[in-house]
Amino acid sequence: MDNVKKRFLEEFGLVEEYISHKTNLKEGPEAVRKLLIYLYRNPGSTTYEVSQEMELPVPLVSAIRKELKKINFIPKNGSFMLSEDGANYIEKMGVKKKGVCTCEICDGFGYISENYDDYLSELEKLLIDTPKPNTMIDQSRATVETTLERALLMDYNLDIDGKKILFMGDDDMTSLSINLVGNPLEVYVLDIDKRVLDFIDNVSKKKNFPIKTVEYDVRSELPDFLKEKFDVFVTDPPYTINGAKVFISRCVDGMKKEVGKRGYISFGKKPPSEILEFEKNIISMNMIIDDIYHKFNKYEGASILANQSTMYVVSTTKSTRPLIKGPYTEPFYTFELSPKIRVYKCVSCSTEYSLPQEEIKTIEELKSIGCKRCGGDKFKLKKRGKIKGE
Repeated sequence: MDNVKKRFLEEFGLVEEYISHKTNLKEGPEAVRKLLIYLYRNPGSTTYEVSQEMELPVPLVSAIRKELKKINFIPKNGSFMLSEDGANYIEKMGVKKKGVCTCEICDGFGYISENYDDYLSELEKLLIDTPKPNTMIDQSRATVETTLERALLMDYNLDIDGKKILFMGDDDMTSLSINLVGNPLEVYVLDIDKRVLDFIDNVSKKKNFPIKTVEYDVRSELPDFLKEKFDVFVTDPPYTINGAKVFISRCVDGMKKEVGKRGYISFGKKPPSEILEFEKNIISMNMIIDDIYHKFNKYEGASILANQSTMYVVSTTKSTRPLIKGPYTEPFYTFELSPKIRVYKCVSCSTEYSLPQEEIKTIEELKSIGCKRCGGDKFKLKKRGKIKGE
């Protein structure tokens, strides 16, 4: 960028709009402004750290970083911090440097069990060899800490002991953690993935947990024997608007027709227009949003979600109803809505694999099978793009 244009952007405070436009940032100039302030107060942060703090996907943060480097707002030596030009721009806004205010003990969670370490140790043992996530159906494995903290939040809200609890999908194994923390009366786990159900069944039998599992595709109507049965529901649906609407609707079908029954919904950070639609759908089901915990859920490797998502705590009213009734035939998984091909390269021998393919659909499956040429199980993403014809 030439100096005249750069000075113009700085003089009229248009840098945020320029970067937002160049990166097609749906969160708008305000997200760029907050990112600049974060870098000003936290020099030397990694791309991953900025992604988590700003709740933006890693690839998008990388794109912003690239554009900031072009206008000399960050050094060209690789450090992710503001240059003198960048710092001067922020200081003209009246921004001051301040320390971090988050509690170091609970990480801003607000409360923590005195038995946290014991619960965590036991849960880590239970979750050894959990099934690898199937990204074709939007599975992303939550960290063990997140799985435990969901249970602690539910227990704090008096939503475990003596309750009948419905899980609409549970590849994170939260149904196991709530049985460590509390004493539910009955737990049902519904999932399309039989691997998940088998794992939960095996652990449940060993620990004598009151968990029943049902192989179930949410595209179908909820079975009659599960309708109007539960006090609490928990779901971490596909991070698409339609996916969330279907999953939550099936949960609502399972809830007792009483005021104040609770739901726990994990949903990824999305552009403002999509978050608005998501929250409107909850309100349209005549449920109340009691609490919103941003960055509550942490995930392993889900960089497209900035490795985290928001926890919504909702409750029912006299008029709560599902938006989806009967069978659902429209696509709602991310891959169905935006099919992409990814090319991975074996780290050992450089053999390339395009996924998905008929035999191997996900990188997790490829790692499990190994490279056909050398047997290696480490692969690096080389490129990604839309499937031709889509």
